[in-house]
Amino acid sequence: MKTIYAALLGLALCASAHADSVFTVIGSTTLTGNDVCNGVCTETIAFDFQVSYQAVGTGAFIASLLPGSTVNSTGPLAPSSFLGAGPQPDNYFPLFNALGSEVDLDGPFGDAELTNTPFPQLIGAELFGCGVPPPFGTQDQTCIQDFVPPGGVSFGHVLFTSVNYQVSGPVATPEPSSLVLLACGLALLLRRTTLAAFFSRQTN
Repeated sequence: MKTIYAALLGLALCASAHADSVFTVIGSTTLTGNDVCNGVCTETIAFDFQVSYQAVGTGAFIASLLPGSTVNSTGPLAPSSFLGAGPQPDNYFPLFNALGSEVDLDGPFGDAELTNTPFPQLIGAELFGCGVPPPFGTQDQTCIQDFVPPGGVSFGHVLFTSVNYQVSGPVATPEPSSLVLLACGLALLLRRTTLAAFFSRQTN
């Protein structure tokens, strides 16, 4: 009986083991600003990143960026990069440059709302701010001059634009519990052999 209990315990562990689903997101967005760059100022940002999702409640998920994302930009602003690998803010993927300007890739929900689907959905992009205004921080003067609309704010939803992107995946990748997954096959084989032997003795 002890062997049977061990086999059943192995099955319980198998039921709790699972793999993340990783999605690859490739796309670009273009900010269109003021007519001060020998024409209209534009900043095009191309991105390529991988993301997985973790449930944080019933019908709620938080995105986690994987290492290895790339960002390339052309335009007057300093180069941007993602906030970093790991959990991302609710419902958007922020990019920052060295001078504090922030461009966000926005999800389908409002600020501070978690997505209800473990799948990357982008509905647009925005220049959120040209750095933090004094006295709390410093600002990117090129960003202000080139992209803040006349009379507009330089921080907090400065301007909005569209985003073009494609999603591939999901690709299943092992979590740290992969050793348990490896043991599952052995547990299933052990269960079948052990149960067959046990009931064979009971009937003899």
